[in-house]
Amino acid sequence: MLGIVGSGVKGLSGESGDCSLGVLKMLAGIVVLTVGFGAGPSLVVADHLWSILKGTIRSGNTRLCTSGTALLLIKVSENMKHVHIAELNRNGGAVFGGRHFETPWSVFDYWALEPRDVRKVLGDGAMCEQGFVYMGGAVEVTAGPFRERSESGSGFIIGPVGRECALENITDRVVGAFHVCVELDEAQMQEAGRDPIVNVGAFDRAALKWRDAIHGGSGQIATRHVLKPEDFRSSWTFLDHAILSAGGSVGYHYHDALEESFVVTAGEGLMTIDNETFEVGQGSVTWQGIGQGHGIYNPGPEELEFVRIAVAQRDEQYTTIDLHDDLSSRGLT
Repeated sequence: MLGIVGSGVKGLSGESGDCSLGVLKMLAGIVVLTVGFGAGPSLVVADHLWSILKGTIRSGNTRLCTSGTALLLIKVSENMKHVHIAELNRNGGAVFGGRHFETPWSVFDYWALEPRDVRKVLGDGAMCEQGFVYMGGAVEVTAGPFRERSESGSGFIIGPVGRECALENITDRVVGAFHVCVELDEAQMQEAGRDPIVNVGAFDRAALKWRDAIHGGSGQIATRHVLKPEDFRSSWTFLDHAILSAGGSVGYHYHDALEESFVVTAGEGLMTIDNETFEVGQGSVTWQGIGQGHGIYNPGPEELEFVRIAVAQRDEQYTTIDLHDDLSSRGLT
């Protein structure tokens, strides 16, 4: 993901010299790298300063230098494929910072809601369809006079369109919540209006149906299209729930005109994206862009459970192309 520069780093003065790696930290989608040139103090930049700094600091270049210390700010690569929620800002922020969406998908954020924590989402008149995927407990959404409470466990809330809303953790434990926004065009917005309707549901294991693996995979998979294209007002296309048996896989494949993310809710497995294979487990989040080969394999012994969020390009027909690899023979890369 990163190329680390070991010497010849230039500060504002234009001088260069040998440097030593100081601190590497992920802050709101930015890798903060301090590189020391001498005995001077290191710079520590908090994530809230990025909005101030980004106009003057270019990704990959040293642009500030003080007391013999250079600061490198490198935006997370567009090719970043996975992250764990433990690495994210618990107070809220992008799951994949710096991500350029190729669909109307415009927001993909994560919050760790403390007990009775309330997060307000500004959306009054906003031309987008928004939703929340939550894990670990019940939540309540409020939009004007409308109030809806979810079931406990893991589930989703879709809506409202064009209204400010608030999401509250109504449990006594931390609840993780992913916030998704998908832009609407003028025709979609006019059709939806200021719609207060909210769709609330749970990821119910009992509702899944077992079948042979898909996309040329191995073993068995239990799946359900929890929400399908007709359930959305935007080009948000699928919200799926799936369980892979031990030895089961979703075979290697890719999509045209469709972006998606897997959120692993239980178990452990191996995910392959663009021929890179890595471990995933509960709390892992993956990103599969348009045209990127991907699939997931569960070596066992436990089942692997995950949620899929998928958004298509507007007015384009998405496709799925199987690549004839069940991934069972792949090791870590």
